[in-house]
Amino acid sequence: MSRWFPDSLRIGFSPDRVVLEHQTVNLKLIGARSRVLQRQVLDTGSQPGRKNWDGALQVLATALEAYRHGYCAVSVILANSLVRYALVPQSHLLSAEQETAVLQHCFHEIYGSAAEQWELRLSAASGVPLQPATGVDRSLLDGLRALFSDSRLRLRSIQPRLMAVCNEHRAVMGGGPAWLLLVEPGNLCLGLIAGGGLARLRSLRSGKTWASDLPWLLERETCLAELDVAPGDVLLWHRDGAPLATLAAEPLRLHVLQDRLQDPLPVEAGADSEALALAGD
Repeated sequence: MSRWFPDSLRIGFSPDRVVLEHQTVNLKLIGARSRVLQRQVLDTGSQPGRKNWDGALQVLATALEAYRHGYCAVSVILANSLVRYALVPQSHLLSAEQETAVLQHCFHEIYGSAAEQWELRLSAASGVPLQPATGVDRSLLDGLRALFSDSRLRLRSIQPRLMAVCNEHRAVMGGGPAWLLLVEPGNLCLGLIAGGGLARLRSLRSGKTWASDLPWLLERETCLAELDVAPGDVLLWHRDGAPLATLAAEPLRLHVLQDRLQDPLPVEAGADSEALALAGD
């Protein structure tokens, strides 16, 4: 590791498991290329659930001890079950203070007074009427930030899983209308892509029968969205790999979104920034 070309550490943070992927940068004549040095999948002993993240914090704290003496740029990806989502109307006429007030109002309308305990972030999305926004428990974010406060590890971003998937697969999301389905243990994040952006977004509890229930679920969402014609395409991301054999796909057209390794983001010397949003860097 070096200060000028730091390694990157990508952390998948879920209540039931923590994944650490350590990448380094190799400089060659054709440019910089990233290479995976190590990938750890650590069981936390906790069940999936919105409040069950204490065990994951402890597991992550122990795992980070091996990295504390080297320079490393860190990104944390939060499971969707740890994030509350909302779609907020966009207006270029609002000041920053007014935009914040609209954001707070939208979350209070959906989630009630519990939203006062969350850190809210709005994603700037150009050319679309609705902007994705997130709410995450402040105590969870404080716990994550504290893990990096006294080390050479530099926390570059804390991203919801939805953000990471959308950024990685943005090229396939700019076409016609489609369903976006992200599957994690106990949670389904379901979005409707239309007009170049997200037109609907819901986070639902799920069980082991989610695959067989998918046609019914999408039919219900079609009715709730008052769509004349339901999209026939489903962009599917599954944390543990898509079980295509069990999916009742007909008449749906399934497009599996598989994670790929991304080049680490450059870090300026001395930089120590954080981000929580649904927009790309």
